[in-house]
Amino acid sequence: MHLRTWSILYLLALATLPAVSVVLLRGDGRTASGLLPHEAYVWQRLWTPAVTDAVRDASPHLQRLVALAAEISWDTGKPLVAEADIDLSAMRPPFGLALSIGPTRPDAAKSTFVADHAHAIVSRAPRVSELQIDFDCPESQLDGYRQWVRAIKQRISPVPLVITALPSWLDRPAFAALARECDGYVLQVHSLHRPGMQSALCDPAEAQRAVRTAGRLGIAFRVALPSYGYMAAFDRDGRMLAMWAEGPPPQLPADAKVRAIHADPADMASLVRNWAGRRPAAMKGIIWYRLPVADDTLNWRWCTLAAVMQGQAPAADLQATVKRSGDGLLEITLINAGNADAPLDVEAVLDWRDARRIAADSLGGFAHRATGASQMTFVPADGSAGQRLPPGQSRPIGWLRLDKDTEVHAYVRPNR
Repeated sequence: MHLRTWSILYLLALATLPAVSVVLLRGDGRTASGLLPHEAYVWQRLWTPAVTDAVRDASPHLQRLVALAAEISWDTGKPLVAEADIDLSAMRPPFGLALSIGPTRPDAAKSTFVADHAHAIVSRAPRVSELQIDFDCPESQLDGYRQWVRAIKQRISPVPLVITALPSWLDRPAFAALARECDGYVLQVHSLHRPGMQSALCDPAEAQRAVRTAGRLGIAFRVALPSYGYMAAFDRDGRMLAMWAEGPPPQLPADAKVRAIHADPADMASLVRNWAGRRPAAMKGIIWYRLPVADDTLNWRWCTLAAVMQGQAPAADLQATVKRSGDGLLEITLINAGNADAPLDVEAVLDWRDARRIAADSLGGFAHRATGASQMTFVPADGSAGQRLPPGQSRPIGWLRLDKDTEVHAYVRPNR
């Protein structure tokens, strides 16, 4: 479904749900209800045409986009800066920019450099509505980070300054003072733990607890939710060997188990619904990591994100189709007619009667086997774990030739 259609549906939802209201409950502090504004991160350093198109298409349908402007890493204490080639002409106000800073001790010696670079970022974007600092700060150094924040805020004034924060920071005595130095913070509730064979990218119960804790501070915050995924490899004992999000997998042992770890759209939709019904009054919005881009294959498609933003759980609808192309040749294709990614760990089965199989072959990461005199099954090939079919897309998986025309039934079932 196109962006415009989803935007109309979202506006209709806004019209039918009650306006945001705030109530005071004993012991819980202020709470609010009603639809929340939604934003999204653009975290690519290289802006391909696909990124620019995604930004232009999505900007009218989100409250704000926040784009990565630069990353600072450290080599024996010396800063290394990688700038993103943002196309500011594609960014529709209000938009934010983000400065990502790798782990380091937030001492005074680095403060001036970081503040000057923050100033340079906002100076290149006169229409910027906020600067976000995404600093991987050690929890024991939050007081030092507060000194950084003061210096940055002074250099970029009057542009609002927002920081990202982890749930583990919330109970630290230094965090409240740090957050009050800012114009708000973004609470990241995803990728909080080292990946495991059974781990989730975002635990809804853990996210709810973090939001309740943040609400008790009474400081304005937004919540960062995931829409992305990645691949991870584990050894036979469940220890992680590698993880990757783009490109081919690394060299792995023959017995390695590869698992796709994705944000669960149904879980995220449930969080959106729950927070629309009741949330801390200090929670001001949801920001998604990250904006769907056509060539970002491990991220959701736009139709999935649009449904989740309405609190609706999207679903895949994987179908097997058969196309006749003459001389008894049958082309088999998988189609995802739903609005969520469809895992391809399935079997596509073909049944027929009164004809003899002459030949068959498989394509697209599938293998085939005869499972009866009048049945052929296509299954994922070795090394194709974690493959998914995005909504609205199709994948040819093989062909079959019979000695004469006959009715062929095709269906999908879980891989046995």
